[in-house]
Amino acid sequence: MGIDLSNLSPDDLVYLRQALGLPAGIDPTGRSPFAGQNRQLHDLRLLPTATDPRPTFFWSAETPRDDPGVTRQHEFPKLLWSPDGVEITVNSAREQAEKEAQGYLRTDPGMISPDPLADLRAQLAALSEDDRQAILVSQKRARLGHLEEDLADLSMDTVEALVAGHATLPTKRKPGRPRKVS
Repeated sequence: MGIDLSNLSPDDLVYLRQALGLPAGIDPTGRSPFAGQNRQLHDLRLLPTATDPRPTFFWSAETPRDDPGVTRQHEFPKLLWSPDGVEITVNSAREQAEKEAQGYLRTDPGMISPDPLADLRAQLAALSEDDRQAILVSQKRARLGHLEEDLADLSMDTVEALVAGHATLPTKRKPGRPRKVS
């Protein structure tokens, strides 16, 4: 059996707490008894003290406390890589120019993704015109062979309709939800 305490005034609640022997230091309005002691609620820029070692957070527009000046960035030292992936450090623009003239790269060659089409273009460019034509003819033959294998699995009526442009190949249903049955 519960008692409804919602109609009691704050003074009645204080009297009830005293009668029950509960601590009287709690604010009847529901505020924390430590609210007045919490400096960070009022001033967020306070630094920690010996008795209040909580961390503070500095806004980015303010200078960090351990760096009185502006943070400076330096261009050197830099990393360069040889074509076989050996990493070196250069300490000046002159040294960087020398190493780049020797073939060193600014990016690691292991991090560059290879382009298979560029490799094929380079290989085809190295061939003579007759060899390129022979490769094209063999590719056409290979594609026709694959097409003939695929058409061999179909019925003759389907092949004739497909060649005439009137048929569509049956598609396999992908696994997933079953169709709704009405």
